[in-house]
Amino acid sequence: MSTPITWRNVTGPSLADAAKPLAYAQSAFSGGFDALSNALKGFQGEQEKIWKQEDAQATQDVLSKIYAADSLDKFNALKSTGVLDQAIAANGARIDRAAVNALLDGRVGTLQTRDKDNAAYALDLNTREQAPIFRQIQALAISNPPAARELLNQNPGLIKEFELSKLIDEQGQLLKERTYKADEEDFKKQKRPVELQELRSSIAANDSTRALNNAQKTLAMQQSLANNITKLDNAITSAQETWNSAAGQKSINETLNSFKDPADREYASQMLKVIESDPKYNSLTAPQVVQAINANMREGWWDKKWFGGQQDDFRKTIDSMLPQAISLAKDRETLLSNLRTQQAVANAQYNQFMGIPMPTAAPAPAESPTAPPVTAAPGAPARPTAASLGMSYQPLPGTPQELANRALVAQLDKVAEQQKVVDSAKPAEQAKEARRQEISWLTTNEVAVLKPSEAQDILSKYQDVLPGGANGRLARALRQRL
Repeated sequence: MSTPITWRNVTGPSLADAAKPLAYAQSAFSGGFDALSNALKGFQGEQEKIWKQEDAQATQDVLSKIYAADSLDKFNALKSTGVLDQAIAANGARIDRAAVNALLDGRVGTLQTRDKDNAAYALDLNTREQAPIFRQIQALAISNPPAARELLNQNPGLIKEFELSKLIDEQGQLLKERTYKADEEDFKKQKRPVELQELRSSIAANDSTRALNNAQKTLAMQQSLANNITKLDNAITSAQETWNSAAGQKSINETLNSFKDPADREYASQMLKVIESDPKYNSLTAPQVVQAINANMREGWWDKKWFGGQQDDFRKTIDSMLPQAISLAKDRETLLSNLRTQQAVANAQYNQFMGIPMPTAAPAPAESPTAPPVTAAPGAPARPTAASLGMSYQPLPGTPQELANRALVAQLDKVAEQQKVVDSAKPAEQAKEARRQEISWLTTNEVAVLKPSEAQDILSKYQDVLPGGANGRLARALRQRL
C-alpha cells in the first residue's frame, strides 16, 4: 500500500523563515503577559502585607487597652463602661480573637496578684516608716502608760494602733496592781504594832465575850419570851381588843364614821345593838365586830328587812366568830399565868439572895394583863434587873434553895471578873474610835485636792479606820494621789 501524500512528505519550499516574525511576536506578547502577571502578583503580595500589618495593629491596639488597665479596679471599669467591647466590635474580624481572649482570661489573676503584692509592699513600707514611733510607744508603755497613751493619741492611723493600745492598758493595770500590793505591804508593816495591841485587847475581850455569851444566851431566851409576851399583850390590847373596851369602841366608831350614807350608818348601828343586847358576844374582838358589820352591810336593807332574815344572817356571822374569840382569850390567860409564875420565881430568888423578906401583893385578877409590881421592904436596896446583874442562871422549879443561891453567887462573881477584862480592852477601842472621829470629815472631794505628801500622811495614820477599810473607796482614792 502506498504512503498517503501529505504536506509532511511532499517536498517543497520551507516556510520557516516566513514564520519567524510571528514567533518573535508571539514571544514578545507572552513576555508582556508574564510581566503583567508578575506585577499583579507583586501588588497582591504587598496588599496582603498591609492588611496583615493593619490586623496586627488592630489586635495590638485592643491588647494595649487591656494592658493599660494595670489594676483590678481599672480593668473592671474598662469592662463595665463598654470601652473594651466597643474596641473589639470596631475592628471586627481584623483582630486576633484568640490572643485577646487568652489575655482576658489570665488578666484578672495577674492583676489580683499584682494588687496583693502592691498592698503587701505598701504595708511593709508603712511598717518600716512607723517602726521608730512604734518602738518608742512600746518602750514608753512599759514604764509610763499614761505618757505612752498620750503619744499614741498624737500619732493616729498607726498600723498597729490596736496592738499598742492593748499593751498600754495591760501595762497600766499591771502597774496599778503592783502599786496596790506595795501599798498593802507598807500598810501591813505600819499596822503591825497597832494590830499587835489590838490582838492583845481582842484576846482579853474574847475571853470576856465567850464567858458573857454563855451568860447572855439564857438571858436572851428570857428576853425573847418576855418580848413575845409583850407582843402578844400589845396585840390583845389593840388588834384583838374586846369590842366593848376603850380601844375597841374607838375602832368601831371609826368604822361607823367611814359610812358616808346616813342610812348605812343607821344600819351599822342596828347591827351593833344586836351585839350589845347579848352578853355572850362580849368576848368578840373589835376587828371581828368590824368584819361582821362590813360583811353584812347591804344598801337599802336596814329599814324594812332588818328584823327579818338579814338580822338572822348577821347573828350567824357573829356566832361563827365566837369560838375564835374564846380561844384567843384562853391563850392570853395561859400566857399571863405563865408570866405571873415566872415573876413569882424571880421575886423569891431575889429575896433569898438578899436575905431580906420581900412581901408581895395579892395575886392579880385574871383580867389583868400583867402581875402587880412587887413592894420592897423598908430599907431594902433597889431590886436589880436581870441585865444589870448579868444573870444567865435561872433555877428550875424544885431546885434546892441553898444550891440555887450558891450558883447565883458564883454566876455574879464570874460576870464581875469578865467585866474587868472587858474594861481593860476599852482604852484601845476608845483610841481607835477617837482616830475614826478625827478623820470622819474626809470624803473623795477633799482627797481629789490633796498633795501626795498629805495623802501619804493620812494613809499612815488613819488607813485602818477609814470607811471601807484599807481597800475601800477612800483608801484607793488616797493611793491614787501618791
